[in-house]
Amino acid sequence: MITQNEKRKMSEYLIDRLREQYEVTQKIVNLGNTYVNYLLLSPNQAVLLIDQHLPADGIEAACSVLHNNQVNPIQNVGMIVYKDGETFFRSAAQYGFKKKLAGKLLDYSKEDIHRMMQLTPEEIFISHKLDGRIQYYQPKSTKLEESIMQYIVRPVDPAQGGRITNLGFSSPLIGFHPSDHILTPEHEYDSPLQMFGRLLVPMPDDTQTSEIEK
Repeated sequence: MITQNEKRKMSEYLIDRLREQYEVTQKIVNLGNTYVNYLLLSPNQAVLLIDQHLPADGIEAACSVLHNNQVNPIQNVGMIVYKDGETFFRSAAQYGFKKKLAGKLLDYSKEDIHRMMQLTPEEIFISHKLDGRIQYYQPKSTKLEESIMQYIVRPVDPAQGGRITNLGFSSPLIGFHPSDHILTPEHEYDSPLQMFGRLLVPMPDDTQTSEIEK
């Protein structure tokens, strides 16, 4: 579970990266028994902070509340997911098909297996809204610095005899779940940010953007 302190660090990091471009206010969307944190970016943009599991259609409901605000309707809503490896960004090898496939996993490189994720309904919804991409908040760890990481999302195709087809070749793996996807790192940002559509991107004159080697 993502702790309140971890949630606070996520919001503080994003506020710090967005304040150069926007007046930023942290607010909540009330979905009944669940509250969704978001950052309001003046005048009419917002970023949902996905730092917990939500009820079915929770993200869509939160976006609807923001869109239909009579005082200040917000049409452009970004979505950032907390990347902890347990609540979100869960390894499929650890949480999904490890027991089902057993030794067959040995047919794949560690890199290939590492990129296979069992996505939550929230992550799948976001990937559809962001044209096959998800942006994560990466907390500081022993190996990684605090940043925003963007991934390209490709679903595993179980319709082709349980074969995985998105690694450039086809292999006879079985036991995939519909939530299994391959996440390929695309960009990592640690710089002042702005909204571009529904994605957070670096400010135009900033040079601290890196494209992660695929």
